[in-house]
Parts: sequence; structure tokens; C-alpha cells
Amino acid sequence: MNGLRFTLDQLNPRMRDQAVRKLAEIKGSIRTIKCEDGPEPAKPNKYKAVALIVDGERFDSKREYRAYLALVAREQSGEISGLRRQVKFSLFDPGKQCRGEHWATYRADFVWTENGKIVVADAKSQYTRKLRGWARTKSMLKACHAHEVVEL
Repeated sequence: MNGLRFTLDQLNPRMRDQAVRKLAEIKGSIRTIKCEDGPEPAKPNKYKAVALIVDGERFDSKREYRAYLALVAREQSGEISGLRRQVKFSLFDPGKQCRGEHWATYRADFVWTENGKIVVADAKSQYTRKLRGWARTKSMLKACHAHEVVEL
């Protein structure tokens, strides 16, 4: 994370106490979470997202993890069913009724069934929602698979 690393011992007493209380709150409310640690990756995430590993499952960002928790709660309450993560869709040249040249593969963060319809969702920040490439991907998915992408 930008090379900034410190321990609790390096904080002043007031900040250290505050950090310890906050960590205790987090530890009590969340299962085992760890940020991807170890050697700095050769190329950091261009949108500054921090990957998480929770109970052995990898999430590309904190936003994706929070969305997953909300969707799991909805699935347990019976609102949705068949929740899946990291589902791949092939994207084809939409000008040829999506039977032409394979252009790319889109990996949706979440796919589930709600009221008999398939819902495709992706956890996006305000910045990444506005990117031109994302708009193109959404339109190609709709043209080829007839699915709207819900942004969480």
C-alpha cells in the first residue's frame, strides 16, 4: 500500500488506543479477514483497490466484499437464489448477431436469480462506472446475452 507501513507501537498513545478499540470492533464483527500482504506486486491496482481474502475466498476490493455480504444475507432470507461469484461471459462482435468474432471475456462479480430472472451485478466505484470501456462492456453484454448489469 504505497510503501507506508508502521506498527501500533509507532503511534502515539491516544491514537494507539483508538486503533486497538477499532480493531477489536472489527475483529468481533467480521470473520477472518486479511489484506493481500507480502511482496509488493509488480504492478499495483490502477484504481487503488485492496484485495481481501476472507475465509479462503479472494475478493478484488472491499466494495466487492461488502456487496457479497449483502447478497448472502438476501439469499439466506429467500429474496434471491443461486448466487454465484466470478461468472464468465464471452463477448462477441454485436454487429453480427453475436455470432461473429470473439472480442473479449467479461467476468461478472455476481450472478443470481431474482423473481425468475437472471441478474448480473458488478461492484463498481463512482470513478470506474464512468469509464468508456465499462460502458462498452455493458452494452456488449446486453447485446450478446440480453442481461443488464446492475452496478453495486
